[in-house]
Amino acid sequence: MSNPTILEQIALKRSAHRREEQQLVSSLTGGRRSVPVLPFFAEPGLICEIKRASPSRGAIIPQGEDISTIFQQYCSSGAHRFSVLTESSYFKGSCSDLFRLKQEHPHLPMLRKDFLCTLEDIRESYFIGADAVLLIAALLDDRQLGDLTSAARQLGMEVLSEVHDEEELRRVLALPVLPDALGINARDL
Repeated sequence: MSNPTILEQIALKRSAHRREEQQLVSSLTGGRRSVPVLPFFAEPGLICEIKRASPSRGAIIPQGEDISTIFQQYCSSGAHRFSVLTESSYFKGSCSDLFRLKQEHPHLPMLRKDFLCTLEDIRESYFIGADAVLLIAALLDDRQLGDLTSAARQLGMEVLSEVHDEEELRRVLALPVLPDALGINARDL
């Protein structure tokens, strides 16, 4: 048996913390969405990322610094679309980050960037205010990619599919329901 890749390790760790995440989302949202869904990819432009840490770099936002400060700096520089990393173990994010930013800025489109693998992940993304979700082809088989893309669309959200190589690109382009955008990530965590 081979060692799991860093993507697989992150997904496994995230899976181990599912119950806590479900409880957090339920306490934040009461199982409903309180803001309208906005188009995420309607206009070309930058997507600014809110990321507290990364496995390769460590802390990006100093401990104790409020993400609202960085968010406001992005806004004052003209940004109008945001990717919020919600994975807690490796990236130190939280569903509460996206939820709070969306509550404070319901007129700005938000993408949930995480290692989403289940239909429940898609529903929770909707409840916390995501207008779009990231689906990583390397983590999902073709059925999962199609099912999660369809589920996001049924809730009015858009989908960014991330691919790492030509084979993953072919898989995504062969889906019965295509994503709204493709991202190519050539970087290995």
